[in-house]
Amino acid sequence: MLEETFREFDARTRPLHPEERMAKLRARNAVAEKFLRTNLKAGDRLRATKAECSSREASFTFSGWDGGWIMSKSGCSIAPLSVYSVNGKVLRFPVEIA
Repeated sequence: MLEETFREFDARTRPLHPEERMAKLRARNAVAEKFLRTNLKAGDRLRATKAECSSREASFTFSGWDGGWIMSKSGCSIAPLSVYSVNGKVLRFPVEIA
């Protein structure tokens, strides 16, 4: 089964019509959130795209959840779909779900 990282997903879906891309973003976010809720522990190191600017990657320390948002130790909110890696392990999800 073909899998892709968030970076690959982002590059693949960027040319799509905005409504189609938004539907794919929502679907991937739901799968990423389900996976991360069961696997993240306080103190885990995340590499993710910042929610504020949606283009720059940064490193964060996981502290908990606020609704559907991942919260970092420094107070940043992170969309589950934008997490690229956890503790150095790159996350890959099936292309079909994206």
